Amino acid sequence: MIRSFTFSVLAGLSLVSLSACASTRVPMIGKAAIHEDSNAALAKAQMVDPYLKSAIQHSAGYAVFSSVNKDALGSDKVYAKGTLYEYGTIVGTCDLKQIPAGSQANVTGYTEIIIFPTEQLVYSFKQGNLQFDEGVKATALEPGATAYLNEKPASGVSVFTTGNGIQPSEMASVVKGQTFNYKVLDRTNPLSETVARNE
Repeated sequence: MIRSFTFSVLAGLSLVSLSACASTRVPMIGKAAIHEDSNAALAKAQMVDPYLKSAIQHSAGYAVFSSVNKDALGSDKVYAKGTLYEYGTIVGTCDLKQIPAGSQANVTGYTEIIIFPTEQLVYSFKQGNLQFDEGVKATALEPGATAYLNEKPASGVSVFTTGNGIQPSEMASVVKGQTFNYKVLDRTNPLSETVARNE
C-alpha cells in the first residue's frame, strides 16, 4: 500500500533569479571522507526515524551535513561540509555557512538533513540560491517525524536536525541565516571537483 504523505515542515526559501555560473576546479582531498560521514549520518538518522528512508526515496534530492559546528578559529561563524544526493546518488559536496546570533551560537555539533521534493529546488540549491531567512522552519528528527511529508509540496524544502539535544522551539533560530555552496563531483577526474559559483 502506498503511503499518502501530507505536508509537514517547510523551510523558508530566499530564491533569487538564476544567474550564469562559472566553474572552478578545486582539490578533492578529503571529499571521500565527507561522503562517508554523510552516509553514516544518514544511516543513523534513519534509525531514529525509519520513515526518513521513504521520505528521501520520494524526493528529487537531499543534502546531508553530518556535523554542523562552530568555526575552528574561534569566531562566531558556523560551518559544515556535506554531501548532495540526487535520487540516491552522490553528485557532489556542499558547504554550509552561518553567522549565528542568540541561541545559535550555543547549538552546534548536530546533523542537518535538507530534503528537496522537486528537481527545480535541487537546481536552485546547486546555483547557490538557497538561504534560510526569517520564515525558515525545521524540526528535530524523532520517530515518525518524516512520516507525513508531501511528495511534491507547493514550495520549500524540508529541514530536519538530529543530535545535541536540540529543542523544537530552537529550530528556527538554529538554522536561520544559513547559506550554501555546491561543488560538482567531477567523475572524469577523481582528484578534483568543479565548484559552481554565481558570477
